Amino acid sequence: MRSRSVPIVLGMLLTATMTAGPAWAAGSSEPPSDGASGHRPKLTCGEPTTSVSDAPAVGSSASYDAPDVGSATVAHPDAATLHVVSTKARPGWTASVFTPNGPKVRVTFYEQAKRGSQVRLMVALDSSAKRVHVRVVTCT
Repeated sequence: MRSRSVPIVLGMLLTATMTAGPAWAAGSSEPPSDGASGHRPKLTCGEPTTSVSDAPAVGSSASYDAPDVGSATVAHPDAATLHVVSTKARPGWTASVFTPNGPKVRVTFYEQAKRGSQVRLMVALDSSAKRVHVRVVTCT
């Protein structure tokens, strides 16, 4: 009698797996949606502003501004690496660190009241590690 129940249980599991749909199979890795339609909002980004300045000395840090939305404090722990130490978002904005360590670090600021609006801040060491390139781009 036990040998008959194994195929039945396996068949039930297979049926449950097939009817659960792609959302169950995909887990929670779906991109954020706009809620109503379930689609991720398309962003249009403006021209980036860029600047070049001296890199902070090895062992020190500097603050880089994303005008009107926030800033990030970036350390220079060794000759080839930057590290996001902290972020500060202005009221109505939140900050998310996308690349915390490496020769290039990235922080994105999201506007809380306007879904989809964001400002991206990127700080990158040049090949000599003596200068940084700072890039800010606004997307809506």
